Amino acid sequence: MNRRMNGQWLRSVRLAVALAAIWLSFLPTAFAYELAEGWRAQVLVRGLPQVDNLALDAQGRLYATLEKYDGAGRLIRLDTHGITVLLDKLNKPDGLAISGNQLLLTEEITNGRIIRYDLSDGSHTVLARLDHAEGVVSLPDGSWILSEDQRRGRLVRLLPNGKIQPLADGLRRPEGLALGPDGTLYIAETLTGRVLSLRRNTLQVVVRGVVQPDQLAIDRQGRLWISEDSHKGRLLRLDKEGLVTIVSELDAPQGIVFMGDRVLVAEQNAGRILMLIPPGDTADTPMEEHLTGGGATAPAGRKITP
Repeated sequence: MNRRMNGQWLRSVRLAVALAAIWLSFLPTAFAYELAEGWRAQVLVRGLPQVDNLALDAQGRLYATLEKYDGAGRLIRLDTHGITVLLDKLNKPDGLAISGNQLLLTEEITNGRIIRYDLSDGSHTVLARLDHAEGVVSLPDGSWILSEDQRRGRLVRLLPNGKIQPLADGLRRPEGLALGPDGTLYIAETLTGRVLSLRRNTLQVVVRGVVQPDQLAIDRQGRLWISEDSHKGRLLRLDKEGLVTIVSELDAPQGIVFMGDRVLVAEQNAGRILMLIPPGDTADTPMEEHLTGGGATAPAGRKITP
């Protein structure tokens, strides 16, 4: 091949590579993740910038935080009517938990607000302020446990009257929390890649070697689920046999909730919520035809429908 033909061939190869890259950039990313055998995944809702934590109320309505800074954060509700913005002008809203008609929300900033929202009438109040509060779980007595996501973080108990009681300190960036059926508290310690348990004032290591463990959840079989807040994050489940990867290659997976045996997970950097369907489940997916992520920036209380 002479020099002229060789130059033309190289230019042709470069052009083909460039065109292929452009073409690939327009392909849908729905199948970029990898699922465990038998599992299926569907996008339940997309277009939710910085979607973070998830919670379900007794009526099956889904709530989510959009973790944006500088007053751009939001608390939203998703149901068969569409998306409703319940609170706006929030600063990095993160943690989310529901107990009865009470929803508790945290702002993960210095001196961030801990907001109690009444699901029955929409009223809300600031119960307390904490530094970089993230994880939150409710206790049967009406109090809450929260984590402060700092290099030397701590757990506190928040009473219904707003008083704060120290619970544990010296933790290395504690984030997600989950309460087991036997009352054991599970803690994602992000900086060390561990999940800890706290029972009768004793801390123990449950899992090691997780990449930036973020949120935790307990399913109805009592199994612990863990999300990894990383660019190629995994959703993990702790079985009797050990740690099982249910889905990998997720872009910063965050909050986890359950609809029966189905699993919803917030994929923050993709701005969407995925529904993971276990093997053997062939029923129709609830809600998926009704939810849309378009325009989740309406004023508080405005309903957004397709």
